Amino acid sequence: MALIATVLILILSITISNKSFAQLFSSGSNVLNLGIGLGSSFGYGYTATSDLGYNLSFEHGIKDGVGPGNLGIGIKVSHVGAHYKETSSGYQYKWNWSNNVVALRVTYHPDFLSGDKWEVYGAADAGLDIWKETYSDNDPNSIYDYNSSASTPVIYFQVGGRYYLTNAIGVFAELGYDVTYAKGGICINL
Repeated sequence: MALIATVLILILSITISNKSFAQLFSSGSNVLNLGIGLGSSFGYGYTATSDLGYNLSFEHGIKDGVGPGNLGIGIKVSHVGAHYKETSSGYQYKWNWSNNVVALRVTYHPDFLSGDKWEVYGAADAGLDIWKETYSDNDPNSIYDYNSSASTPVIYFQVGGRYYLTNAIGVFAELGYDVTYAKGGICINL
């Protein structure tokens, strides 16, 4: 969490001090984000332990000059899970939950929030949350083992920033409603 806060403070500091409005993301750009996330947005109940979330997103620049910025489209795949285990009278009771999101992504990259090596952007994702819940135990008197799954349409919004260490490799951070509230990782300018 401290790393994400540091990256966001760095991005804001550069935004305030830098007068350059270079366009890192423009029509024809291709960017891949690989990251991990913290702070699950799903309430799993009990005293469940949430796992780290992870995500992969790809975006392609499709239109320059949309207002004061550039438009991108892409796809995003995210995962987060949780588990809970209880032992009572020598028997173990286990619950597991997972949420997998596959979504189309639209991004907007304002010109006035970018520099030579950094940019800030907004993203909207629309897709499906494919969730699964399982329960099992080793209690011989129990007949309650189950496995349930379903899918739900979702729409998520985030704000993010990227800082490029080289022309091709950088770091990114995103905040907003998704399978996790905060995520960060590496970005690759393809």
